[in-house]
Amino acid sequence: MKGSDGTATHLLTRILGPSNLIRSAESERRSLMDHSDLRLAFFEHLGSQSYAPVMVPATKGSASVVHRLTRLPGVTYNFLVEPYECGAEIRIIGTRERRNEANRIFQALLARRGELEAGLVPDVLLWESLSPGNFRIAVMMPGGYASPDGEWDEIQLQLVELMRRMRMNFKKHLHSLADH
Repeated sequence: MKGSDGTATHLLTRILGPSNLIRSAESERRSLMDHSDLRLAFFEHLGSQSYAPVMVPATKGSASVVHRLTRLPGVTYNFLVEPYECGAEIRIIGTRERRNEANRIFQALLARRGELEAGLVPDVLLWESLSPGNFRIAVMMPGGYASPDGEWDEIQLQLVELMRRMRMNFKKHLHSLADH
């Protein structure tokens, strides 16, 4: 074979290389390994923004990060992030000794469900009993850590606004429960 200047050049032909199946499996393996790293990067990016509230530092593999504690023991506001959605939650966790208290708090909030959800329209609250004494009230929205990096700023801005609205909606109810 001759080059553009007429001199002899080597012809390189690939004889053996990874198959499409191998490339696909490697891509999937890398994708699975990167999820906790991406989730951590998403939370670190959120925490670095000037509009973001003070948060407990995220840990690798964590699906949520504490945003703020409340006056009620075991009740926190958390940010959640999954590959393609994220959200804000109130988590109510009662230790074995405090399960009844956690249940009382959740039931009192559930009794005001209509009022609490009205302030978050069009978002829908998820009311979940995860295990005895462990409850979650969450609002989810599209966009997560698997979204392109260029979209993270807008997603996180909307996420912080969602958390602000959720806190404003629940604030007086949680304060009144803390005072009892």
